[in-house]
Amino acid sequence: AWAAAELRRLDAEVALLPRSQMRTAWKQKMRNYHPDKRLAQDSPAAAVGENMATEVFLELKRRYDMM
Repeated sequence: AWAAAELRRLDAEVALLPRSQMRTAWKQKMRNYHPDKRLAQDSPAAAVGENMATEVFLELKRRYDMM
């Protein structure tokens, strides 16, 4: 539930950007949820469980790879 809502929020943010900036935006979002970097204090995924953050990361990676 949290992961799906987070993905909808991130998708809406990226959709507002010009197409030329979307790939970079997906990459920046992926960094926030990366398993090795998500515990940084400024990461939005720092307060959620590892499985949920990983689920979001994998979906962001899929979307990034599709660009």
